[in-house]
Amino acid sequence: MENERLTVKDYLAVAIPFIISTITQPLLSAVDTAVVGHLSNVGYIAGITLGAVIFNTMYWLFGFFRVNTTGFAAQSTTKKDNSIVLIRPMVIAVSIGLLFILLREQIFDMAMNVLSSDNGAEAYARMYFDILIFGAPLVLVNYIILGFLMGKSKIKETLAMQVTGNVLNIVLDVIFVMVFKLDIQGVAIATLISIFVSTLIGIHFITKYGSFEKIDLATIFERNGFIQMLSNNVDLIIRTACLLIQINVFTSRSASLGIVILSANGILLQIQGIMAYMFDGIANASSIYCGKARGTKNFTLLDSAIDITNKSTAGLIVVLTTIYFVFRDYVIPAFTNVNEVIAVASDYSLWLTLYPLFGGFALTYYGIFSGMTLTKYIRNSTIMALIVFLTVFTLTLDYGNNGLWVAFLSFCIGRTVFLVINTKKCYELDE
Repeated sequence: MENERLTVKDYLAVAIPFIISTITQPLLSAVDTAVVGHLSNVGYIAGITLGAVIFNTMYWLFGFFRVNTTGFAAQSTTKKDNSIVLIRPMVIAVSIGLLFILLREQIFDMAMNVLSSDNGAEAYARMYFDILIFGAPLVLVNYIILGFLMGKSKIKETLAMQVTGNVLNIVLDVIFVMVFKLDIQGVAIATLISIFVSTLIGIHFITKYGSFEKIDLATIFERNGFIQMLSNNVDLIIRTACLLIQINVFTSRSASLGIVILSANGILLQIQGIMAYMFDGIANASSIYCGKARGTKNFTLLDSAIDITNKSTAGLIVVLTTIYFVFRDYVIPAFTNVNEVIAVASDYSLWLTLYPLFGGFALTYYGIFSGMTLTKYIRNSTIMALIVFLTVFTLTLDYGNNGLWVAFLSFCIGRTVFLVINTKKCYELDE
């Protein structure tokens, strides 16, 4: 198997289910926005947008739990490896989630000081936040379970876990908001319940299909292994911090341009999120095969995985760009019936046509590098992209929302360029 070469058929057999499963996550958020967006209160959309930024800030910062677990699970070969890969980050994740709950007041107040929105949007964001914060430990545990199942190529289990939880969320959204008239609080309750159910499903799968060996605390916190995990995590924390600075600057600037601009940009970001998660499905497949390539030191597998990643990414760029360009005037009204928001979002919708081309390869190559656990290149590329974003953002302040979207796309270009140029580092496997 040293010269095992990946086929397109085998790659797509993993990538397509991952695309389906990962896209349910932004669709969930999109349904949240669409449900409250049809209540004819622009404040609801703005509140959801602000709330989403707060939780994205919290959870994205610890997104390394899923990414690292996927990479290490793909490389693990024994029951002991499996146990360490799963339990070591889970202990930390639960601790962090509980800390979020304890510090919820301080977190929300700090977020509002940064985002500086009007009082109406802040009040709705508070309703959303106060309920959903209690799902924090489960969200982080979910990351680890998903990462482990992905790394072990448990495609059907991953699909079942994500799709079931997210479809339940969508159904409960409609019931709680449209039937029981719970408005934005109903959206939060629906999401909280779906997180709980998804976690239960994940626990079922890892206990049923996992192969583990009992280990003690000394093994879990063994110095060298723990340092390696933390080292990779620090790289990804820095990477995520850069992403969060970018999205928080974007959202804060949107809020300063008025509640309508904030709501319109919130809808456009929902659409962008759906596109991004489709690329993330390809990234997950690439992460698995590149992780296996590093674990077995198989350059042939690595070479074919990167080649198929390039072709799959290019194909998805063409498909998404075409579909969005043709149907963009029909997509935005699905999120809201507030005419003013529809008009403003439509004015800026063409910027998103460029997103797949500018940002697609950054997302799929992130999967390649994370699978190889070459996280320092992910970190460095995002730092440099943030510098580009902040520079362009400063230079385009006088151009209002158009300037803001130019800065957003410059960040996407930077991430792509600075990551792709380091591809050769993937071939420098450990001896």
